Order: sequence, then structure tokens, then C-alpha cells
Amino acid sequence: MSGDLNSRCKDYLDSIPHDNVSFSFGNVDYNGSDFDIPRSSKDIVRGNNFGKHLANICGVFDIHFLNGRLSGDRCGEFVFSNDGASVVDYMIASSVLFKYITDFKVLSGDDSDHFQIAFSF
Repeated sequence: MSGDLNSRCKDYLDSIPHDNVSFSFGNVDYNGSDFDIPRSSKDIVRGNNFGKHLANICGVFDIHFLNGRLSGDRCGEFVFSNDGASVVDYMIASSVLFKYITDFKVLSGDDSDHFQIAFSF
């Protein structure tokens, strides 16, 4: 999935970490994720409500942001520049696909105030 999602998710988790909540409360209705590739973002805003919801959806469905996580964009480059800069456009993929994705880049250009994002298999 990819596009302008108007979500600011600087450091929101996009996975549900494994924990021992079942020891305290019994069975849980979700599975923790083994996905642990760290993510960075140059965005100065921690997040917004759209970002919280998007990160929660990612955690529930075991899908994750490519932005700021793969070779070509390890520092989480800005993807939007108009009266400031932000990260609001994302490429998201299933954790199963991550082993096949070799690169992710934010491309420069002057066609729009949103920069193109691209990845390679």
C-alpha cells in the first residue's frame, strides 16, 4: 500500500511487540510480532490522530512502513515540502514481503510538493 495518507507517525510502533501479558490476564486476543527492523523519521512532529490509527492498523494486520527502515532511506527522509517539511506519504508492506524488498528511496523532484517514493524487489 502506498500513498499520501496524511498521517504523521514519527515514532509510533507499527507492530505489536511480544510481551507476557497473558501471565497477568490470561489468554490474549492478539499475537505479538517478531518484526523488529528499527525505523527512523526526520519528521519533527511525533504524530497525529491519523498516524495513531494508521500505526494501529499496521500492528493489527502485521504490515509495516518501508519509510526510514531500508537501505536508501535509513534516516526517514521528508516526503512533503510546503510551508515546512514532513513525512505524510508512506509505503507499507506485509512483514512477509520485507525479505524480498531490497531498497526504498524518496526521490527528489519539482513536479509536486510531494516527493516520489520508490522501492525495489
